[in-house]
Amino acid sequence: HTCITKTNCTAPVASTSGLAYNSVRLLAPGYVAVCYCDTSCHSRHTWFAFGSLLVAGPASGQSWSLYASIRGPLVLEGWQLTTTNRIRVIAEGKACTSESAQDESMDGPNPTAPSQMGGSAGSITALAELPGGDADSAMVLTFASAHGLEEGCRLTLGGVTCADCPEEELNMFNRDHVVQRILSDTEIEIAVSFPSGSYPTVDAAAATWLRSDAQTYNAIRVTRAGRYRVCWRAQPAVDASMSTEAGSLVVAPASIMSAHLFLTAIEPNRVAPVVISFVTGANYRYQEALDAMQMKLSFVRPDLL
Repeated sequence: HTCITKTNCTAPVASTSGLAYNSVRLLAPGYVAVCYCDTSCHSRHTWFAFGSLLVAGPASGQSWSLYASIRGPLVLEGWQLTTTNRIRVIAEGKACTSESAQDESMDGPNPTAPSQMGGSAGSITALAELPGGDADSAMVLTFASAHGLEEGCRLTLGGVTCADCPEEELNMFNRDHVVQRILSDTEIEIAVSFPSGSYPTVDAAAATWLRSDAQTYNAIRVTRAGRYRVCWRAQPAVDASMSTEAGSLVVAPASIMSAHLFLTAIEPNRVAPVVISFVTGANYRYQEALDAMQMKLSFVRPDLL
């Protein structure tokens, strides 16, 4: 093996199943092309595309904001995300690859596993050729209930079976897909195509799905205002050195609103209602909120109630 550049210096390990390239680390998520050459690798004409690889992980450069001591969600975007992923929040001056402990001012997420849209076996009723489509058309994925997906989002399918499909064709179904079109509340179009008249008949009875481009970490609270790094790792047991930075979290001091409490009775030792008045802030989140909002009152001394 001849070392040509700094990215081509590790000799592969030969085995009965082929050549293994160890300690490969990719710095960004998404699809990448895998190229190969066996001689004269300094010339681009000797390289050819060997295949593609989907790199899982969070999109870089994301940002979130919370108020100090107030719990809120953190929605993380990326590629091939799963519920086994985990995050931790560390001080801005520390590195995700070396700092294994979460910042002491951080509480959550609760639960530690993220929530993602998805469905178990039985949630998909059919996977078939798009009706009336042209040659090399797409396929229609039919759900048992409303899917809640949107055009352009990604989902991972699994458990699709086919009695007479070769492995290459079956892998075209059990993989990551992009929602090409929303056909109805229960139907979407995905880009799985075969020559006209050769679409295989697949069984979706055991099929599962998971939206793989977004996950939500709930009930996060940071007690100290400041800037923090959000670190992501693929598995709970993965070492900190295999973590990556997903983005930054800005925690602002909670604004104090003008509030007053009024009694409705003056007789002691009697249970009576109280009236609480307050002036809301001008936060833009109030203006962009959809449907109804809720207010939570936290009492520092519940023994006085």
